[in-house]
Amino acid sequence: MGIDKSWVLESDLWKKRELTETGMKELVMNMQARSMERSGSLHGFDIVDDRGWKIGDWYSVLGLSIAVEVKGEKRVVITTPPNDTYPQS
Repeated sequence: MGIDKSWVLESDLWKKRELTETGMKELVMNMQARSMERSGSLHGFDIVDDRGWKIGDWYSVLGLSIAVEVKGEKRVVITTPPNDTYPQS
């Protein structure tokens, strides 16, 4: 998930990550591998606010959902996918 820098994500569950190019490649490769375990591939989706304006991007396998709740001016809460999304190794 990526949120526009002008927005504040209110959450103790999501963590901000500063990624190098190598770190981003590793993250994407890991996401792709885990999605294949769930017999699917990654798909990209827009995250929109309560007015329909795009505020970020979400990548996941099909069938998962998140809830987006605008809490005020440029403040948002986004739920995480279910804990059992991927099999434990």
